[in-house]
Amino acid sequence: GGAEAAAGLNGGHARTITSLAPGASEGLASSATIRESYRMNELPRRAFLRNAATLAATAALAPQLIPLARAAESCADPASEELRVSMNYVAKAADATQSCATCGFFSPDSAAPACGGCEIMSGPVDAAGHCDSWSPKA
Repeated sequence: GGAEAAAGLNGGHARTITSLAPGASEGLASSATIRESYRMNELPRRAFLRNAATLAATAALAPQLIPLARAAESCADPASEELRVSMNYVAKAADATQSCATCGFFSPDSAAPACGGCEIMSGPVDAAGHCDSWSPKA
């Protein structure tokens, strides 16, 4: 069997570490072996805590980063997000016949065919988008 040696405290409770190499004397455990065993247990704990902190920070920032990522995919101006929400604007219309490109308030952008200007939104919108103010072209 292996010999055990008391080592350190963990939350006020004594902790024992079995740390003798195979073939070592039953009653002897070097302090270096105990320290090394303690360090081997400590590193995964530190890595776990570091990873947990990174995950928590990412989770806290995600709600702020998602709208920015969506805005980068879209022609929409992030500054008009509140107006877009109030008008139930979506970047892709459920019915293509009622997309921004077919709306009377839309003017196409020759430099960016997927985008255009909207008189209601006072700025750029996706040609494939839709909002509650959609009105057919006259």
